[in-house]
Amino acid sequence: GGIVRVPFRVKLAEREVAVLIACGALHSVVVTESVDCGWKGRRVYCCGAGGGGQLGNASTQDRSDMTLVSGLAGCDVRRVSCGMFSSLAVVQMEGALDGCSLVAWGMDIFGRNVRKLSSLDARAAAPSTSACSSVE
Repeated sequence: GGIVRVPFRVKLAEREVAVLIACGALHSVVVTESVDCGWKGRRVYCCGAGGGGQLGNASTQDRSDMTLVSGLAGCDVRRVSCGMFSSLAVVQMEGALDGCSLVAWGMDIFGRNVRKLSSLDARAAAPSTSACSSVE
């Protein structure tokens, strides 16, 4: 932990490149895309302070390394944003009114901890289920 006072290179998974980034006051989100022709998709990683659950890994521990947000596995992430204690992603989703859905994790504006990934249109994602499951 601690404050990093000089820039350093962030290690990503092999054969992945960063395509979207967002920075909050205390954490960061990186969306990667595979450069491997056999796999097409995006992955979301977070690092930094995790006290509000904003890293999306079902923990409130701080992480200095990029940690996969497994609840967004298989999602076509279009945008990401960070608040002080929360993270948001716009994902392409079959069945959503406009084809996209807003997914949030972390602490909401009322100080309630939303540790599970959940869609803001009240379709909550179970820990073992992707937030990008088709709409029922």
